[in-house]
Amino acid sequence: MDNSKKLIGLKTNTLHSERQRLKNIEEEYNRLTEELEKASLVAQKASDVVNHAIDSIRNLRQEEQRLASAVPPAPERLNQVRKWLSERESQLPIQQELAEQRRLAVLAVESSLLQASTELKYNAAAAEALTSEDQILNELRQTTAAASRRQEERTAVQLLKIHDAERRRREEIEASLLDQKAFVVKNAEKSLEKSKERLLTSSSKIQTTLRKAAAATAQEVVRRRDVIVQDLKPSVEAAQRELQANHRLVRQLAKQKKEMEAEEKQILLDQGLNPYEVFRRRDNERELEQGRRRQERRLRERTAEVLSDLDREETLRQRAMQATALEKSFLIKYEKEMGVRSREGRTESYLKTHTTDGLAMIDPTGRTPYHASEVTLVTNRRFGDGSAASEVLAKVRDTYPGESPNSLFIPRRLMMIEGGSEKG
Repeated sequence: MDNSKKLIGLKTNTLHSERQRLKNIEEEYNRLTEELEKASLVAQKASDVVNHAIDSIRNLRQEEQRLASAVPPAPERLNQVRKWLSERESQLPIQQELAEQRRLAVLAVESSLLQASTELKYNAAAAEALTSEDQILNELRQTTAAASRRQEERTAVQLLKIHDAERRRREEIEASLLDQKAFVVKNAEKSLEKSKERLLTSSSKIQTTLRKAAAATAQEVVRRRDVIVQDLKPSVEAAQRELQANHRLVRQLAKQKKEMEAEEKQILLDQGLNPYEVFRRRDNERELEQGRRRQERRLRERTAEVLSDLDREETLRQRAMQATALEKSFLIKYEKEMGVRSREGRTESYLKTHTTDGLAMIDPTGRTPYHASEVTLVTNRRFGDGSAASEVLAKVRDTYPGESPNSLFIPRRLMMIEGGSEKG
C-alpha cells in the first residue's frame, strides 16, 4: 500500500512537471506571438515614417526646381525649401536605419516564434502521452483508493470494538465514581449538619454575650453622661454668673458714656460748638487709629510671612546645594571606581601583571598567530599536574609567599620522580 502511494506520488510529480513544461512552452509561444504583433506594428510605423520622408523629399525637390525657374524669383522661399530639404535628407538615413533595426527585430521574433511553434508541435505527442498516463494514474488511484477503503473499513471495525470496550470500561468507572460520590456526599451532609448545630450553639452564645455587653455599655454611657453633667453644672453656673456680670458692666459703661456725652454735649453747646460734629470727628479719629493699627498688624504679619518664606527658600537652597554636592561626590567616586579611565587603568594593570612581557597590548594589528597560554601567566588546566610553566609557578609563589606545596595534592608519579632524584 505504501509503495503504491509512493509510486502514485512520483508519477503525479512527474506529470505535474511535464504539464508545467508544456504550459511554459505554450505561454512562451503566446508571448512571442504578441511580441511579433507589436514588433510588426512598430516596423510598419517606421516604414511609414521612411516613406513619408521620401515623399516629402520628392515634393521639396519638385518645389525647389519650380522656385529656381520661377519668374520673378522667390529667394526667401527657395532658401527655406532648401533648408527643409537638407534637414529631411540628413534625417532620412537615420530613419532608414531605425526601420531596418525594427525589421530585423521582427525577423528575430519570427525566428523565435517559429522555433517555439516547432517545439510546440513536437510536444503534441508528449501531451497525448500525458493524457494516457493520466488515465493510467487515475486507474491506479482508483485501485489504491479501493484498497485504502478496505483497509479503512477493517480499521474502523477494530476502532469500533476498541470504542465499545472503552465505553464499557468508562461506564464501570462512572458507576464506581457515582458510588464514591454518593458516599462522600452523605458524609459531607452529616458533617454539615453537625457544623450547623455547632454554629447555632456558638451563635446563641455570641448573641447572649453581645446583649450583655450592650446592656453594660449602655449603663456605662448613662453613668458617664450623668458624671459629666454633674461636673459641668458648676462650670455652667459660673459662666452664666460671669456673663451676667459682663452684661452689667457693659450696661454700666454705656450708661456712663451716655451721661458723659450728655454733659459734654451741654458744655459744647455752651461753648457755641456743634456737639454732633465734635462727636463725628472723634469717631473718625478713632476709626482712623484703629485702621492704622490694623495696617501695622497686617504689615507685621506680612513681614513675618515674607521672612518665613525667605527662611524656607534658604533652607531649600541649602538642601539643593547639599544634594548637588553629594551627587557631584558620587559622580567623582563613580569616575574613580567605575569610569572609563579607571576601568581602562585596571584592565591595563591586569594585562601587565598577567602577560609574560608585562605589556598592556600584545599585538595591535591582531595578525600574529599565537595562543593565549603562550603570552600570559594565568593558571590553566595544566597547573597542578606537573606541566605548568616555570613563569606561572614563580608568579603563584610571589602571590602566596610563605606557602609550600602540599604532598597530599601532588600526583604519585611526581612524588616517585622526586624520590628517585633525591636518592640519586
